[in-house]
Amino acid sequence: MNLFPQLDEGDVKDMQTVEEIASFVVLWDLLQAVPLSSSPDTIVWRWMTNGEYTAKSAYNAQFGKQRWRASTSSPLGYYCGAKI
Repeated sequence: MNLFPQLDEGDVKDMQTVEEIASFVVLWDLLQAVPLSSSPDTIVWRWMTNGEYTAKSAYNAQFGKQRWRASTSSPLGYYCGAKI
């Protein structure tokens, strides 16, 4: 299915150099090979098997399934003079 209209002189009327026209024609030819369909687009979150976005899935995608943990002792223990 080709959804691109045919190229005509109106498409290149504002181009001022041969290089601009040549670049446009090369790009036009490349775009002709792009497969298009008339079906609606869909958005899928690839980090979830069901394709739905959640804040949890975004966190896991960014940081993995590990949770942030401090490896230090309690600051309260140092304040009181005893290590907790």
